[in-house]
Amino acid sequence: TITNHASVSYNVDGKYYIYTFGGKRCNKFSDKLLILTYSKDYCSYRDFKLSDKCPMVRTNHSFTKCGDKIYLFGGLSENQTLLNDLWELDIH
Repeated sequence: TITNHASVSYNVDGKYYIYTFGGKRCNKFSDKLLILTYSKDYCSYRDFKLSDKCPMVRTNHSFTKCGDKIYLFGGLSENQTLLNDLWELDIH
């Protein structure tokens, strides 16, 4: 179970995508990116650890799609510090 995460969904030509980042898994903070891809006849789930230059673990953040980019903003760090950083993920 994942809690306090953020997700974005979109579709392209009948294929649907849900990107999920951060939150807590079994009460441990996560910095993984989860991608669920599905269509009428297909379903796939991938769990990614982003590169060294990636957002720190966090909960209660914003995650928004704009064009071919997903933006992650702010949240609450593992030591309960309010975050004010902005990250961009190119989804193509």
